[in-house]
Amino acid sequence: MRKAKYMVAVILVLILFLEGCSGCKAIIEEGEINNSSSYNGKENDDEQDMDHSNVNVDEQGKDNVDDSSDMPDATLYRFQAVIIDAGDSILVAPNEDSNEYRSSDKIFVSITNAIIRNENGEEIDAAKLEAGDQVQIEYNGAIRESYPAQMDASGVQVIKKNILMKGYLAIIDDIYQEDDALNYEITKIAVDTTGWSDITALEKEILLSELGRIYGYEIIEGTFDELAKQGVIDKENLYFPDGILITLSNISYNEKKREIKCSIKKWRSGLGAIGSDKVTASYDGSEWSIKKEDMWIS
Repeated sequence: MRKAKYMVAVILVLILFLEGCSGCKAIIEEGEINNSSSYNGKENDDEQDMDHSNVNVDEQGKDNVDDSSDMPDATLYRFQAVIIDAGDSILVAPNEDSNEYRSSDKIFVSITNAIIRNENGEEIDAAKLEAGDQVQIEYNGAIRESYPAQMDASGVQVIKKNILMKGYLAIIDDIYQEDDALNYEITKIAVDTTGWSDITALEKEILLSELGRIYGYEIIEGTFDELAKQGVIDKENLYFPDGILITLSNISYNEKKREIKCSIKKWRSGLGAIGSDKVTASYDGSEWSIKKEDMWIS
């Protein structure tokens, strides 16, 4: 009987012990869960703060990029050139010391979206650009491969007007207008340029091109003997059947006074010529005026 009571007591103690362990385990597990949740919550808060910080940096970076893109000189290139032909686009010859010259000695420049400025920096119409002008061209660095090469300009500024070349044109036009009977039914104008020491080969090329544009005739370069050898002039009969020969010689240019002194002659035949050995061309800041003395006619 005693033994039975003892066994019952042991069993009751074991049951109570097991129930107590289960409760402790539940408390421990609950505590672990709560601690885990608390840790994760802190970590998520840190991650949210970090993400927000990154967003601010990105937005600030974007603002910096936008600000730099507004800077006018950020991606622009500049070079100097001489205008060969002016119009909706301009044909230019880059200066030989420029990187652009290494790409091409002639470049077509679109000026559709370009701001055009004169020597004083004042904005002007593109129609004011003239062949012979020395200009600075601003563009984005892109040059399209062709010949001549091509590019789009964002700005063109005149650095210097070529008044000497304009003086030559004024003198030639003055003699062209004299005795217009000599110009009857001509299709050519020949120009003797052997005495042209004050202008460059490029300026000469531009000037001859301008003569063709102004008068609408074929322009050829040569002396009387050279043209006779080519059969253009009838040397035996001293006659230029379809043209006139203009000779500008003995040229002296005073840059300070902006004054040209020279001799000028227009020749059609042995009995059809006019000229002067005492010509003075003066520039007043806007145009050339021509004075001829001791005119002769044959």
